[in-house]
Amino acid sequence: WTDQQRAAAAKEGWGYRFIFSARL
Repeated sequence: WTDQQRAAAAKEGWGYRFIFSARL
């Protein structure tokens, strides 16, 4: 993911959780 996609996901809120789960 690019920084832009990360920022957009983080803004959504659920996106941050999705990324966190993906890391695990």
